[in-house]
Amino acid sequence: MNAMDTGQAKVRASMVAMIARVTRLDRSPERGHLLELALYLGAYLVYLLTRGLIFSDPQVALSNADRVISAEQALRMFWEPGWQAWIIAHAPALVAFFNWVYILTYWPIVLG
Repeated sequence: MNAMDTGQAKVRASMVAMIARVTRLDRSPERGHLLELALYLGAYLVYLLTRGLIFSDPQVALSNADRVISAEQALRMFWEPGWQAWIIAHAPALVAFFNWVYILTYWPIVLG
């Protein structure tokens, strides 16, 4: 066994030990909920810290959106604003339905 294999084995063993400690701690429902909350908050913190790594300037996103809209207009496929305006004016029940679908499914999908 070379030094790299030994190092990987040590890392693997420490991860197994850490998982064993966490699962032993997770005997009470309260502690389990706290661990879930910590996982969610940790993931959100990672998102906040990394979201600007590719494009830190919001103008890049707006410029990309303008390019997409221009391409849709050139292909005569820029229908969404017209559809939205028609549905808002003529089908308020459909608007309310899809707003509730969005509200009720957003967090379960994100957390899943």
